[in-house]
Amino acid sequence: AGISERVAVVGSAESLGCWMPGFALRLRKVGEMMYEGVFTASEEELRALSYKYILVSAENPNIAWWEDGENRRIVADVTKSLVALEDSLLSANFANGVEFQEGGTNYVLEDDELLALSRQLA
Repeated sequence: AGISERVAVVGSAESLGCWMPGFALRLRKVGEMMYEGVFTASEEELRALSYKYILVSAENPNIAWWEDGENRRIVADVTKSLVALEDSLLSANFANGVEFQEGGTNYVLEDDELLALSRQLA
């Protein structure tokens, strides 16, 4: 992702925005080409969780570039209380930007500001 592009995950779970980019899980950059995000999902949601990556520009935070291709899926062992997933965007292609309605996800804050805000809210 470029300097002003934010990476987010949008998907079938409520905590991934129910396919609405305005409520997606914004990922935090933690290294060169490395992002992380934490979310909760019910057992039912985990059994059939699908998602895509989106890119959103901080300068125009109402436009999302959706990942092309089939939805990604998480196959999780629902008997575990914690599921860790490593994934890659290296082969991802993104379609033209699509306008969306604002929601609770902040795409304007820088990553360090986002981290500070999440710590205050915790």
